[in-house]
Amino acid sequence: SNNASAQQEMTASPAAASFSLTTGIATDSTGAVYVANSHNTILKITHSGIVMTFAGKPDVRGNADGAGSAARFVYPIGIATDSADNVYVSDKVSNTIRKITPTGEVTTLAGTAGVTGHSDGTGGNASFFGPTGVATDNKGNVYVADAGNNIVRKVTPTGVVTTIAGLAGESGEKDGIGPAARFTALYGITTDSAGNVIVAEMSRNTLRKITSLGEVT
Repeated sequence: SNNASAQQEMTASPAAASFSLTTGIATDSTGAVYVANSHNTILKITHSGIVMTFAGKPDVRGNADGAGSAARFVYPIGIATDSADNVYVSDKVSNTIRKITPTGEVTTLAGTAGVTGHSDGTGGNASFFGPTGVATDNKGNVYVADAGNNIVRKVTPTGVVTTIAGLAGESGEKDGIGPAARFTALYGITTDSAGNVIVAEMSRNTLRKITSLGEVT
């Protein structure tokens, strides 16, 4: 198929493959590994070790949605998968959260390319500032370390964005509930089976826990 051809544009055996500034990694239910890298592409490593370009075109920047190599990214950094093997990517410089289906179709789930902000809302009405890590829960929600804003965001499967902890534009190291908490230099993020969100603060060397009620410790 045309989409399969697009995904195979850069295919290599494990020994022949090369990487440059890999910024994020995730796995799916088949054992495949997905890698976000500085060449503005998402790579897929199959269970047998074959490396291919899953989405984007090497060293070509942009914001276009589309299938496989027709899609464009600008410094994708965080990456996560859900139970249906969809892939979610934080497109850091574009300030968007992208979704890639198992067949390689890329859409923008939330945010507008080139728009910086901290607005909650649905899809393109929401805004981000340099998002870094992304993670998913068992309900298909996506959690975003919105590093430039020092806040943690939640994106539903339909693209509804809310801020669950922190206050945009304010940094610090304060625990508390929701907007009373403060963060600095957010980077990695993950979830657990109890619905808690754990974020890493790179400059402070700390891990913070956010409960489902928004309480940060």
